[in-house]
Amino acid sequence: MATEPNAYEARWRTVCAELDAHPEISVRYRNDGDLDARFADPDAAWTALTTPDTAPDTTSSTAPDTTSSTAPDSTSDTTSSTAPDSTSDTAHGAGSADASGEITAPAGLADCFVRFRGLGRQWTTTEPGVGGEFFLTSLAHAKPQAYDSWIDPWEGGKRFPSAELRIIDEHPVTGTGNFAGIRLRPGGGEPELWWSTIRYADWRLDIGYREYLDTLLLTRGAFGWQFLFTRAPLATEEFDLVRARLERTLDALPGLFPEDDYTHLKRRFEERL
Repeated sequence: MATEPNAYEARWRTVCAELDAHPEISVRYRNDGDLDARFADPDAAWTALTTPDTAPDTTSSTAPDTTSSTAPDSTSDTTSSTAPDSTSDTAHGAGSADASGEITAPAGLADCFVRFRGLGRQWTTTEPGVGGEFFLTSLAHAKPQAYDSWIDPWEGGKRFPSAELRIIDEHPVTGTGNFAGIRLRPGGGEPELWWSTIRYADWRLDIGYREYLDTLLLTRGAFGWQFLFTRAPLATEEFDLVRARLERTLDALPGLFPEDDYTHLKRRFEERL
C-alpha cells in the first residue's frame, strides 16, 4: 500500500508534475523517489540523521549514475579538493552527540518534513542559460560525500572535512559538483547550511533548512539561486557568469511560473550588486 504524502510532500509532487507538463520546459531527467514510511514524524528522521547506527540503508536510493549524463553547467569546472588528513582532530565524530549537548534540529522542521528517498528533476527552457536541477534527499537519508575532501570557505576561516556535512540537495545529472549540506555540530545550536561548489569554493548560507527547501521549491532548483543567500561578490568579474545567469533566471521565472512571487529574490539580487 502506497504511503500517503503529507501536505509539504504533496507540494513537491505538484511542482514536479507542473515541470513535467510545462509547455516551455523540457525535463531531461526525473526521479520520483518513493516515501520512506519508516519515518512517521520529524523526530524519527532527525534521530536517524544524527545517530548513524539508526540510519537507513540507502543503497537503492542514492543519486543516479551520471556516466551518460548531459554536459555540466558552464559555470563550473573540475578542480578537485585535497582530501583531509585522516589524523585530523576534526575528521571524526561528525553527526553524533557529545558532552557539550545534543545536536539541535532545524527550526520549523515539522512544517517542511519530507520522506523522499530521492526526488529530482533536471530541466531546461528555450531561453538560453535558464534551467535548473534539484535532487532532494530527506534528512533520514542524507549522507556525506562518498570521498574525503575539505570544505574551504571562500571568505576565509577554518576549513573543515566535508564529512561534517550531510547532503540534502545536489546536481548529480548536470554534474556541476555543487551540493547543499547541513552541518551537524553537537552543542552548536541551529545547524548550518552550506553551499559547496567546485569553481567558487564553499559558502555558509544565511538561511536555515526550512528556508532552503522553500526556496528550492520556489525556484524549482534554478541554477545559482543559492548564491543569493551568501556573501559572494556577485558584482566582481570573477562572478560574471553567475551574475549573468541569475539575472536571466530571475527575469524568466515570473513568466514561467506566474502564480509565484519572486520579488524578494530580485530584491536580494540587487542588494548583492
